[in-house]
Amino acid sequence: MKHSKYLFIALLFNLSSFQPAIAAVNDAVIQNNKVASKLSDYGFFQELNSQSPAEGVLPYELITPLFSDYADKLRFVYMPAESFAEYRPNKVFDFPNGTVLIKTFAYLNAHETSNLDPQLLETRLLIKKQDKWKNVSYVWNEEQNDAYLSIAGKTISTQFIK
Repeated sequence: MKHSKYLFIALLFNLSSFQPAIAAVNDAVIQNNKVASKLSDYGFFQELNSQSPAEGVLPYELITPLFSDYADKLRFVYMPAESFAEYRPNKVFDFPNGTVLIKTFAYLNAHETSNLDPQLLETRLLIKKQDKWKNVSYVWNEEQNDAYLSIAGKTISTQFIK
Protein backbone atom coordinates (compact mmCIF):
# COMPACT_ATOMS: atom_id res chain seq x y z
CA MET A 1 0.00 0.00 0.00
CA LYS A 2 2.02 2.88 -1.31
CA HIS A 3 -0.33 5.54 0.12
CA SER A 4 0.00 4.24 3.68
CA LYS A 5 3.77 4.63 3.51
CA TYR A 6 3.57 8.28 2.48
CA LEU A 7 0.78 9.14 4.91
CA PHE A 8 2.77 7.69 7.77
CA ILE A 9 5.98 9.41 6.72
CA ALA A 10 4.06 12.71 6.89
CA LEU A 11 2.75 11.66 10.31
CA LEU A 12 6.29 10.98 11.53
CA PHE A 13 7.45 14.34 10.23
CA ASN A 14 4.69 16.03 12.22
CA LEU A 15 5.54 14.05 15.36
CA SER A 16 9.19 15.00 15.09
CA SER A 17 8.28 18.70 14.93
CA PHE A 18 6.75 18.65 18.42
CA GLN A 19 8.85 20.39 21.03
CA PRO A 20 8.26 18.65 24.35
CA ALA A 21 6.74 21.04 26.85
CA ILE A 22 5.38 19.96 30.19
CA ALA A 23 4.64 16.28 29.69
CA ALA A 24 0.90 15.73 29.85
CA VAL A 25 1.05 12.08 28.82
CA ASN A 26 1.93 9.82 31.72
CA ASP A 27 4.62 7.45 30.39
CA ALA A 28 4.79 5.66 33.75
CA VAL A 29 1.13 4.61 33.39
CA ILE A 30 1.79 3.39 29.84
CA GLN A 31 4.78 1.28 30.93
CA ASN A 32 3.14 -0.06 34.09
CA ASN A 33 2.44 -3.81 34.17
CA LYS A 34 -1.18 -3.13 35.13
CA VAL A 35 -3.43 -1.13 32.82
CA ALA A 36 -5.08 2.01 34.17
CA SER A 37 -8.66 1.81 35.41
CA LYS A 38 -9.61 5.11 33.70
CA LEU A 39 -8.67 6.56 30.32
CA SER A 40 -7.89 9.90 31.97
CA ASP A 41 -5.01 8.28 33.91
CA TYR A 42 -2.93 8.19 30.70
CA GLY A 43 -3.16 11.94 29.99
CA PHE A 44 -3.67 11.56 26.22
CA PHE A 45 -6.17 14.40 26.05
CA GLN A 46 -6.17 18.01 27.25
CA GLU A 47 -9.93 17.61 27.50
CA LEU A 48 -11.36 14.11 27.36
CA ASN A 49 -14.87 14.91 26.18
CA SER A 50 -13.77 16.97 23.17
CA GLN A 51 -10.93 14.53 22.41
CA SER A 52 -8.48 17.45 22.26
CA PRO A 53 -5.09 15.74 22.15
CA ALA A 54 -2.38 16.55 24.67
CA GLU A 55 1.06 17.69 23.55
CA GLY A 56 2.77 14.85 21.68
CA VAL A 57 -0.48 13.05 20.77
CA LEU A 58 -1.15 13.37 17.06
CA PRO A 59 -4.50 12.81 15.34
CA TYR A 60 -4.51 10.91 12.05
CA GLU A 61 -6.96 9.50 9.52
CA LEU A 62 -6.87 6.37 7.41
CA ILE A 63 -7.12 6.58 3.65
CA THR A 64 -9.56 3.65 3.59
CA PRO A 65 -11.34 3.33 6.95
CA LEU A 66 -13.50 0.31 7.72
CA PHE A 67 -17.27 0.66 8.20
CA SER A 68 -18.36 0.45 11.86
CA ASP A 69 -22.15 0.79 12.08
CA TYR A 70 -22.02 4.46 11.04
CA ALA A 71 -19.81 5.26 14.03
CA ASP A 72 -17.26 8.03 13.73
CA LYS A 73 -13.71 7.05 14.63
CA LEU A 74 -11.20 9.44 16.11
CA ARG A 75 -7.64 8.16 15.80
CA PHE A 76 -4.46 9.31 17.54
CA VAL A 77 -0.91 8.09 17.94
CA TYR A 78 1.48 8.73 20.81
CA MET A 79 5.17 7.87 20.82
CA PRO A 80 7.61 8.70 23.60
CA ALA A 81 9.60 11.91 23.12
CA GLU A 82 12.52 11.70 20.70
CA SER A 83 11.54 8.26 19.43
CA PHE A 84 10.59 7.24 15.90
CA ALA A 85 8.90 4.46 13.97
CA GLU A 86 10.89 2.66 11.33
CA TYR A 87 9.38 2.00 7.90
CA ARG A 88 10.03 -1.53 6.62
CA PRO A 89 9.02 -2.28 3.01
CA ASN A 90 6.23 -4.87 2.68
CA LYS A 91 5.80 -5.03 6.47
CA VAL A 92 4.18 -2.98 9.20
CA PHE A 93 5.94 -0.01 10.78
CA ASP A 94 8.23 -0.87 13.66
CA PHE A 95 7.04 1.35 16.51
CA PRO A 96 9.14 1.88 19.63
CA ASN A 97 8.09 0.61 23.04
CA GLY A 98 5.82 3.12 24.74
CA THR A 99 3.84 3.79 21.55
CA VAL A 100 0.06 3.92 21.91
CA LEU A 101 -2.45 3.83 19.06
CA ILE A 102 -5.71 5.36 20.26
CA LYS A 103 -9.11 4.93 18.58
CA THR A 104 -12.37 6.34 19.91
CA PHE A 105 -15.70 5.17 18.53
CA ALA A 106 -18.38 7.86 18.72
CA TYR A 107 -21.50 9.27 17.17
CA LEU A 108 -20.46 12.89 16.74
CA ASN A 109 -23.82 13.89 15.24
CA ALA A 110 -22.11 16.80 13.49
CA HIS A 111 -24.58 16.85 10.60
CA GLU A 112 -26.51 20.04 9.77
CA THR A 113 -29.83 18.29 10.39
CA SER A 114 -28.81 16.78 13.74
CA ASN A 115 -30.04 18.14 17.05
CA LEU A 116 -28.35 15.31 18.98
CA ASP A 117 -25.36 15.79 21.25
CA PRO A 118 -22.15 13.96 20.38
CA GLN A 119 -21.72 10.66 22.20
CA LEU A 120 -18.41 8.95 22.87
CA LEU A 121 -18.86 5.18 23.10
CA GLU A 122 -15.56 3.35 23.49
CA THR A 123 -11.86 4.11 23.30
CA ARG A 124 -9.46 1.33 22.38
CA LEU A 125 -5.73 1.48 23.04
CA LEU A 126 -3.01 -0.59 21.44
CA ILE A 127 -0.03 -0.23 23.76
CA LYS A 128 3.44 -1.44 22.81
CA LYS A 129 5.67 -2.46 25.69
CA GLN A 130 8.38 -5.08 25.93
CA ASP A 131 8.13 -5.44 22.11
CA LYS A 132 4.54 -6.74 22.31
CA TRP A 133 1.19 -5.07 21.62
CA LYS A 134 -1.56 -5.11 24.26
CA ASN A 135 -5.17 -4.22 23.47
CA VAL A 136 -7.17 -2.38 26.15
CA SER A 137 -10.75 -1.04 25.91
CA TYR A 138 -12.41 1.76 27.84
CA VAL A 139 -16.18 2.44 27.78
CA TRP A 140 -17.42 6.01 28.25
CA ASN A 141 -19.71 6.80 31.15
CA GLU A 142 -23.12 8.47 30.73
CA GLU A 143 -21.73 11.83 31.87
CA GLN A 144 -19.17 11.65 29.04
CA ASN A 145 -16.39 12.85 31.34
CA ASP A 146 -14.24 9.67 31.43
CA ALA A 147 -14.01 6.12 30.11
CA TYR A 148 -13.50 3.08 32.31
CA LEU A 149 -11.65 -0.17 31.73
CA SER A 150 -13.92 -2.76 30.14
CA ILE A 151 -13.04 -6.43 30.05
CA ALA A 152 -16.31 -7.85 28.69
CA GLY A 153 -17.74 -4.88 26.76
CA LYS A 154 -21.04 -3.15 27.39
CA THR A 155 -24.37 -2.49 25.70
CA ILE A 156 -24.78 1.25 25.19
CA SER A 157 -28.05 3.02 24.41
CA THR A 158 -27.47 5.58 21.68
CA GLN A 159 -29.02 7.72 18.96
CA PHE A 160 -27.42 9.04 15.82
CA ILE A 161 -28.19 10.64 12.48
CA LYS A 162 -26.43 9.26 9.44
